[in-house]
Amino acid sequence: MTALLAFAVFVQYPRERERRVTESLKTLASAVELRFPRYRGGTETCVQWSLELGRHAGLSRKQLKRLEWAAWAQDLGLCSIPYGQLNERPIETWSKLEHTVYREHPESGAAMLELVPMLRELAPIVRHHHGHALDDEADPRESSSIESRILCLVNGYLWHRQELGEGIARDHLIEQKGRLYDASLVNVLLEMTHGKSTDAQSN
Repeated sequence: MTALLAFAVFVQYPRERERRVTESLKTLASAVELRFPRYRGGTETCVQWSLELGRHAGLSRKQLKRLEWAAWAQDLGLCSIPYGQLNERPIETWSKLEHTVYREHPESGAAMLELVPMLRELAPIVRHHHGHALDDEADPRESSSIESRILCLVNGYLWHRQELGEGIARDHLIEQKGRLYDASLVNVLLEMTHGKSTDAQSN
């Protein structure tokens, strides 16, 4: 009986809690993508790439789970942006104010997560998922987060790959290595994508 109770408390319950949190965050991410169709499927792609990079970089199970949750939650702040701005008008037509509103969506998402005690630890990761992770003015407790640096790198890589192609995406990583992106993580991602780049050039 004692062994069964210990299993339930220390193994079964934590696993069930993790499953429920994961499913809840996936549902929220799906809701954001329903509101903003241009992002459909992008969150799941980012989750997959981030976890693969995290495994290659040697993250612990706890870090990988935190990274996964932050990746699912990263775009919650898009809900603070007017529907028409993202759905009805191309980015090139946005005003300076609208660009500012868009750039603030990571902070909005982080603020939402800070309201939920069990998700509060995700807020610093989401706050930096589009950059500033190596900014000298950033909070060092946040800028040192490997999860935020992975999300920043993966988001940058995936955007450039989708919009400009694999070759330019890799060039971007090399150009921003040690500047916007963590140099050691860039090396790992470049190694991960080497085969994909070779395949793309041969086709």
